[in-house]
Amino acid sequence: MPKRLEVKEGERYGRLTVIREVEPHIFPNGKQGRKFLCQCDCGSDPVAVLLNSLRSGKTVSCGC
Repeated sequence: MPKRLEVKEGERYGRLTVIREVEPHIFPNGKQGRKFLCQCDCGSDPVAVLLNSLRSGKTVSCGC
């Protein structure tokens, strides 16, 4: 089993700052993806983003 990646409150990914981990996303094939509530620098409402999207750079802001 792979080691669980540590993500800490306050870490930044692009314009997003991690607030906390939320309920995982369940994909149609039954697998789960970790999700994190993140605050964008623009000040809009926090958004839930998949960890894979944060780490890969696919999601760097709330869409502002």
